[in-house]
Amino acid sequence: MSRGRGFRATTWALAAVAASAVACAPSAPRRLAPPRPIDPITAIVGATLWDGTGRAPIPGSVTLVRGDRVLCAGSATDCPVPAGANVITATGRWLIPGLIDSHVHLLFLQNGSSSEDLPNDLHDLLAKGITTVRDMGSNPAELLRRVRAESFAPRLYTMQLVAGRRFFFTPFSPTATARGVVYREAPGVTMQRLGWTPILYNPGDDADAVVRQAQAAGAIGLKLYAQLDSTSVAALVAAAHRAGMPVWGHAWVQPTSALEQAQLGQDGVVHAAGLAGELFSKAERDTLVRDGDLQTATARVASAKSADDPRVLAALDSFARWGTMFEPTLDATRRSVAHYDSKTAHHMGIQEGYVRAAAAFGLEVTREAIAHGVRIS
Repeated sequence: MSRGRGFRATTWALAAVAASAVACAPSAPRRLAPPRPIDPITAIVGATLWDGTGRAPIPGSVTLVRGDRVLCAGSATDCPVPAGANVITATGRWLIPGLIDSHVHLLFLQNGSSSEDLPNDLHDLLAKGITTVRDMGSNPAELLRRVRAESFAPRLYTMQLVAGRRFFFTPFSPTATARGVVYREAPGVTMQRLGWTPILYNPGDDADAVVRQAQAAGAIGLKLYAQLDSTSVAALVAAAHRAGMPVWGHAWVQPTSALEQAQLGQDGVVHAAGLAGELFSKAERDTLVRDGDLQTATARVASAKSADDPRVLAALDSFARWGTMFEPTLDATRRSVAHYDSKTAHHMGIQEGYVRAAAAFGLEVTREAIAHGVRIS
């Protein structure tokens, strides 16, 4: 045996003897750790409570909160205030659960910076009682990083944008506007200038790889945006569902229609104005590549009357049949119409014509959706 091996063996033997001696020695009395302090209960009393469960508002209510949990919410009889509670008097006020805004776009970068816009938007959301938001497409990883750096922000969930080749690779095209002819770049390029990160998907690509990329960025689901055929939509929906992720998309993603999206198992569609796509044939939808073309075509066919078209109603029936959620986003077009109404006399351009038609059409489509039993987000 070498000297080194003998030394190690002796060391192990000494360690064993020491361990044996410790085991035989009387143990020292253990000092108990002080009990963890219990968070005090906060009682919000006197408010009229609307809890969102369907029951009538409760005047003079009591809501008991400890830490981040609501222990009880109801009448003073249902929720007696315990001794020692911190009491907040809310007589004459309303108390409601935190609201959810399921369609926001928070990230708009200029030269890599959001300046003060993002913090201000987050604070405004909280001030309006919105405690949870779903961002429907930007740069999930970057947005999550920036929001987590803020002291006060709603709970954030993000979706990953996915679009087809023509969304990224269309040549500059002249478009007539109220300001004259402008040359528009591919929509995907415009998105990237804002700091957004749409994923390119070609027919036959690995849909599971797209889902993994979205998950790595922190997204909870896919948002299908444009220039995706029905085969691509089917592949992306199947891959996302295998990973337990939802898939939402525009009410038509050119050329796939809203009806086809529901039939392919998509979880939800957004923008009531997009159901104007049901008024075009598949071949016609396939030609609407550029934003200007899409807006002009929508303005031509969308109206309060065409919302009752059997093709639109068939799409809504498919939503109800398959449980497809519908997110109309009526406020966006309403605000745009109010903006144009506030302007002095002016020449109506493509954008204004589109939003006016989209607002009237979208409102009636939403009414029909409710009448047909569609779930509204």
